[in-house]
Amino acid sequence: MSSHSYSRCWIHLTWATLRREPILPKSAGVEVSGFLTDYAKGKGIYMAINYVNPEHTHALIDLPTSYSVEDVTKLLKGASSHSINKNRIIGSRFRWGRATEPSQYLTLSSTPLHGTLRIKNSITAREPSSTSTLS
Repeated sequence: MSSHSYSRCWIHLTWATLRREPILPKSAGVEVSGFLTDYAKGKGIYMAINYVNPEHTHALIDLPTSYSVEDVTKLLKGASSHSINKNRIIGSRFRWGRATEPSQYLTLSSTPLHGTLRIKNSITAREPSSTSTLS
């Protein structure tokens, strides 16, 4: 048995705005998408792609063994809402929905690389305000 091991767990996260209101215009989506990519990288989380819709967000990450899904989701949602409010990206106070709301959902997928390419293609097919690093 090797003393070194490598783990790869791809997670497709999806979360919505408060009450799933479509309050993020495209320009805000592009800005938030870039923020999420940079923030994840700074935390040691490889984010292959993300896409910010007016009322929900998709992110495909390679979950580090040092984080739980809950930890990563809290980090991404908390930091991005703080950034949206601090930088006044929209005209009012912004909040993501809580996981206990019926409008919230989280998609988890642990698949080999070819499966992640299918998810990436599905996310990028939406529109070009996504940030992708997976080829």
